[in-house]
Amino acid sequence: PGGALIPVARPGDPQPITQCEIADISAAAHALAGTGFAAQANDAGAAVHLNQLVNALPEARPPTEHERARLLQSAKSSAASLPLATKSRVMSAAQDCAGDFNQYMINGLRACLARHHDDAMVDLTRRTWKKLAPGS
Repeated sequence: PGGALIPVARPGDPQPITQCEIADISAAAHALAGTGFAAQANDAGAAVHLNQLVNALPEARPPTEHERARLLQSAKSSAASLPLATKSRVMSAAQDCAGDFNQYMINGLRACLARHHDDAMVDLTRRTWKKLAPGS
């Protein structure tokens, strides 16, 4: 909550973002994003949880069988305290990703969990950007 990704000005940038601009945009974006997250708490919660699972996996190699089993068990344990809709979405993703990856033509457990994370974020992201109404 309250976080924002802000581009860093490069040395010599002729028009760097000012602190005033950052404050104005951040305040409006936080208010609107907050309503989007509240309306889809299960999507946001599932995305956060799935992101943590993805980040727990090795990045440069496939996980070992032991690492896979440990991660899937961890998903079950940590999801126990989540709200029911969020828990259901996380467990569905974990069960799906424990299966055969070839049916999705994706490369392993990390990619499968990342796909579920992205799916959870789609509606939430669209709703937030629609409320922000950028551009013409």
